[in-house]
Amino acid sequence: MQNRKTDAVTTAVTASALSSHYEAMFRSLSNPRSLPHEDNDRPISKALFFHLAKVKYVGWKHRVAFHRARKHSIADVFHDLVAFYLRCALSERGLELVLEPSLLGKDGKRLHPDILVRKSGENICVIEVKTTIGFARPDAKAIDKYLALRERLEHVAYAAGLPVANCFYIFEEPANVSAEFRDVFWDKKLSRAMPRDGLPFPLSQIYPLFWGTDPYYWAWPTAKDKSQWCPEVSDEMLLSEAEHRIVTPFEDVMVRIVKMEQELIRNRPLSST
Repeated sequence: MQNRKTDAVTTAVTASALSSHYEAMFRSLSNPRSLPHEDNDRPISKALFFHLAKVKYVGWKHRVAFHRARKHSIADVFHDLVAFYLRCALSERGLELVLEPSLLGKDGKRLHPDILVRKSGENICVIEVKTTIGFARPDAKAIDKYLALRERLEHVAYAAGLPVANCFYIFEEPANVSAEFRDVFWDKKLSRAMPRDGLPFPLSQIYPLFWGTDPYYWAWPTAKDKSQWCPEVSDEMLLSEAEHRIVTPFEDVMVRIVKMEQELIRNRPLSST
């Protein structure tokens, strides 16, 4: 009887390999390999786009097969992928990433920004990673439409002991905010990134990476119900789409972090002899 119960439990556990694959996903992020942060072909940008688009594509396939109406949240996956590729590109420089550190704010409350970049115990920059800006969505009627974004950067800058110029946002996309906001970073008609020169604060501190990472919303030559159907999408197609969907090269963000590190070294006071 006991063996029969044990067999039944084993059968139930092995009916799904979900937890094993979930473990494998996290394990794949635990050993970053060295990758160049300066490359005109933008390989890290394309890799990050590929993983985001593929996760969303397999999520679409799952919704169809599993008869699920709503998609899974991608926010934590995006956060971890950004941190992983930052570590791949910056670890050789001795830069350390601390995720969601506890920092004491001006009002005595604790802040937990998404990523703190440090070197030898010194803070270099703070990065807030967002798939959407949610509560900080700009209010078109307000005098300062981006007040929430501005104040968040100022608060984390104070808490980290950094100039506000060393605190910035990485957005997955400039979508789902407003047409005005999108047009700052992306020309939808021409499908190309807009120049960043002269952007006012806090827009100057926002780096949307991509446009259209979800294959569900791509233009498909069919009128089929996408809740019941999805096309076959190859890895090659995902990488091909990455070529013309990059808004801000991830490599540019990493170059900026390196410049912040170099500026910190230049401005460090000379030790007395």
